[in-house]
Amino acid sequence: MSALNTRRIPSLSLLCAELNRLFRRMVKPTAPRTPCQIRSLRRSDKARYLAAVQARWSVFRTWLDLPKTEADFDRWIGGVRSSKDKVFAIWCTQPRQLAGIVELRGVWHENFKNCYIVYYAFEGHEGRGLISQGVRFACRYAFERLRLHRLEANIQPENLASKRLAMNCGFHYEGYSPKMLKYGGKWRDHERWARLRDQ
Repeated sequence: MSALNTRRIPSLSLLCAELNRLFRRMVKPTAPRTPCQIRSLRRSDKARYLAAVQARWSVFRTWLDLPKTEADFDRWIGGVRSSKDKVFAIWCTQPRQLAGIVELRGVWHENFKNCYIVYYAFEGHEGRGLISQGVRFACRYAFERLRLHRLEANIQPENLASKRLAMNCGFHYEGYSPKMLKYGGKWRDHERWARLRDQ
């Protein structure tokens, strides 16, 4: 049997690099900056948060698992406060409305220094650059305050808006995970996008 000619088989890192180059061509110009305030989500934000989730639930139900009731919200915020995780609320200042959320989930230090980043926009605030500002803020917080090494965003392949945002914020495609997370009663494939502290 002849030896396998490995020269003709591109490495995974080369394939990812080529995919990243292709993805970069699809990136739209960054939206003009809209004035906003970014701060930790508070218990007092409960009513506005739940109303915003309900208004866009038809979209969120297949992308994310979010609190929908007051009890869900209380458990979620209680869990965040008892962990190293962070939830940032993005407030549009003109007019003042809750525009979106950025989360740092599963914060781990020691020799891993990694966490997952989750972000989503509420109704009427898509494509305004607000979530990009929130993601960049969360990245700075993760790298400078938490001293993490790596952030990972898991994005469903058909969610082009989230992938464009990740690319605009310095994330790179790393790979594909079939049936990774269950949303809307179905196990869904995800792409892994990551950003390193020194990139």
